[in-house]
Amino acid sequence: MKSILHVFSIFLAAILIFAPEQTFGQTSYTDASVTTSWNSSRWNNSSDGPTYTSNYAPSNAVHFTSGSYSFAGMGATVNIGNITVASGVTVSFTANANTLATNGNIRTINVGSNSVFDLANQAVSTTAGTGFNKTGLGTLVIGTGGGYNGGFTLSGGTMVADGVNSMGNHA
Repeated sequence: MKSILHVFSIFLAAILIFAPEQTFGQTSYTDASVTTSWNSSRWNNSSDGPTYTSNYAPSNAVHFTSGSYSFAGMGATVNIGNITVASGVTVSFTANANTLATNGNIRTINVGSNSVFDLANQAVSTTAGTGFNKTGLGTLVIGTGGGYNGGFTLSGGTMVADGVNSMGNHA
């Protein structure tokens, strides 16, 4: 029995040493003073601090930590990760440029108290059986460009449905 455990331990150690580095679970941050599209060089994909010069890494979680953020649309079809908006923060989209997508996943949008995540008329694309879970005490706004096939779950806070199918066809 000891020899089997020893062989298993060596095998497990080899897997851990030679396994390719995994990039899931990373978090992206952006500069509040930049007003370009989501898919522009306004991100730091490793820490909340200078410099914010990288493109967004698809499916990364996003944390909006302080201030007000403005996006001139998505800039391309972009698969987002989970989104966290800290208390007292505003995130708004000023244009409908391409599509916010979920890459076939259910994404959590956690909006803190006294905060707003306003997609306005930003186009949203999800597949049936996917969608959004809105958590936190703040407000999520999905407008007329937000119609999508996925579902929507309100687990906390406020949802403003500002258009037909704003909460999805399966809400």
